[in-house]
Amino acid sequence: SSRLEWGGTQVQNTSRYYIALAGKNLVKIMPPDARNPDADRRIGVDVGWNVQMCNNANDFDWTNLNRRFYVDEAKKLVTGLGLSVTCN
Repeated sequence: SSRLEWGGTQVQNTSRYYIALAGKNLVKIMPPDARNPDADRRIGVDVGWNVQMCNNANDFDWTNLNRRFYVDEAKKLVTGLGLSVTCN
């Protein structure tokens, strides 16, 4: 009963995406709940980052990949292990 919207356009519920330099926001829209029965619940996916849909691997664009996002996420994982990280 939930749906997924990319930049305001509905996309398939099971979608592949990557964090991109140029993209749109991704939002999961769920039906109302008991606390607010008159409004859909909207939950942002990777809020603050542009998202590019990529359900077909041929649509992937290396030039649009936001490498900084993935480097920062990798640093978080390594830091959690108690290791120091140096990366440009």
